[in-house]
Amino acid sequence: MYRFTARVICIVLLLLLTTFLITVTLSPYRIDTLLGSGYEQGYLGYSPEKAVHWYLRAAEDGDPVAQFKLGIMSLKGKGTATDTTVGLKWLRSAAESGYAPAQYRLGQEIEAGTAGSPDYSTAAQWVAKAAVQGLAPAQGDLAARYQYGLGVAQDDALAFSWAIRAAEQGDAIGLRTLGYAYIFGRGAPLDPVAALPLLIQAADKGDGLAAEMLGAAKLAGTGAPKSIDEALRWYTRAAELERAKAQFALGYLYSGAEGVKQNLDLAAYWFLRAAEQGNAMAQATLASFLNKGAGFEVSKVKACAIARVALRKNLPQDTAAHLTSQLARDEATLTAEQLQEIEVLAHLYSTPEGVATLRADLLKAPAH
Repeated sequence: MYRFTARVICIVLLLLLTTFLITVTLSPYRIDTLLGSGYEQGYLGYSPEKAVHWYLRAAEDGDPVAQFKLGIMSLKGKGTATDTTVGLKWLRSAAESGYAPAQYRLGQEIEAGTAGSPDYSTAAQWVAKAAVQGLAPAQGDLAARYQYGLGVAQDDALAFSWAIRAAEQGDAIGLRTLGYAYIFGRGAPLDPVAALPLLIQAADKGDGLAAEMLGAAKLAGTGAPKSIDEALRWYTRAAELERAKAQFALGYLYSGAEGVKQNLDLAAYWFLRAAEQGNAMAQATLASFLNKGAGFEVSKVKACAIARVALRKNLPQDTAAHLTSQLARDEATLTAEQLQEIEVLAHLYSTPEGVATLRADLLKAPAH
């Protein structure tokens, strides 16, 4: 029995060794890069430090894949100290060698301002290099850049062209951008019916903006019959993905708009979530809700404070005029101590974390 077990173990080990040697032989990657990946992914035992060791050996010898991996690990502080300078150096080396994932990531880092001030034009150039090589996320990204004119001249035709390439590979942003083109007839024939399946595919891949667009389409009856239930479903999905406009839309609908059964607790909750992201209309609405005790404990002081924050932003003229008038009336009834408290709270509510403190004032926080 012992001999049989030993033979089985030897055969298994031999098969594993053979598989490993075949993989190494046929793989386009260097052995030290493969070893680094094995330690990073845990196939050889999880050890970021060992992964960095092997990636560094390959990176210093010019391997772009290892340079890319080492750059990401340096930016994240994984297996080594966090160092943006080192991380960007390795990313740039890999990108200049023509490695598409590195080109795309370098563009993202440049746009994010990791290397200093955000540079949308340079970022777009690196994204374009990756897109030309067929990298689907870069193609979808480039399509959206042309759609909105981010770092490139706005061009609906180019947005449509790149969106098709990305969508064919199943990229969520490409699918959403293609759906946008059809639903508004920008760079493509106006075809809302064709747009909806594309937006659904994008939303099912986790694209919040696509879900938000579906909510708006279902609410308006664009591309399909109007459906409030479907609008609520898609807006909720988008809102849970932190789309502020979808959160505001839910607040509006649950306030009793469009025939939706009024639920001020839900309305207050979603207006607050949007306000936490700096949505000016949501902040203006919160002032009214706090003033009236709709979904919140009544507080004129907090209502005035959030109103002041909203008025610093670009509100529609009629909304700003109404809010200014209401604020003046309310503050005229308050004491000097209360006015001083408003100053303090307005400073607090100027940050997302500060606005979030109003969650404690919700009468009934929904279970989300």
